[in-house]
Amino acid sequence: MGLYAIGDLHFSTENPKPMNIFGDNWDNHEKKIADNWNETVKDGDTVLVLGDTSWAMNLNEAKADLDIIESLPGKKIFIKGNHDYNSKYNDVIENLHIFNGVQSYIKDNVRIISYELIDDNSTLYNYASFPTDKFNIMLLHGDIYNSNDKNYIDLKKLQNKNINYFALGHIHKSKSGFIGNSKYAYPGCVLGRGFDEIGEKGFLV
Repeated sequence: MGLYAIGDLHFSTENPKPMNIFGDNWDNHEKKIADNWNETVKDGDTVLVLGDTSWAMNLNEAKADLDIIESLPGKKIFIKGNHDYNSKYNDVIENLHIFNGVQSYIKDNVRIISYELIDDNSTLYNYASFPTDKFNIMLLHGDIYNSNDKNYIDLKKLQNKNINYFALGHIHKSKSGFIGNSKYAYPGCVLGRGFDEIGEKGFLV
């Protein structure tokens, strides 16, 4: 099984928010992402979609964005981001597992865990440690650097939960590091979403 992570796609098929004001290279960006996905991901692989998938304000508007993702290979595992205004994606897309609350999904020797961030995240921080029988990956959407961000995540409070890898969305720049023995990584937004994000972009697989 191949395991990939991508986040902050911010698709806007139904109500376009054109990004080619930043340059012609942004034309047809959904198609460019889909083409790269098709070249990289196989049917037996799993893709972690780390929040902020669509700009849509309701499920009907999001369907066009989700149809693109549904057509792509691999099993998709979604978490909700702060810009995902409707998380009932599993009502309109097949081959999908979406997380709400603290939940886990097991695939082979990997346990994938997620939590939808709320309030002060005390439920997450007080959650018991996870078993060590598998490689534990936690999916989160938030900012681990800025404690003033309302989506702040304090990874130090999670470093003794037997999490091997934190797959993170929300920060649009590709970043990675370690907290204790646990690796964390932001795949990054593959497109600039404002003038402050012009320049080279990246993602992690």
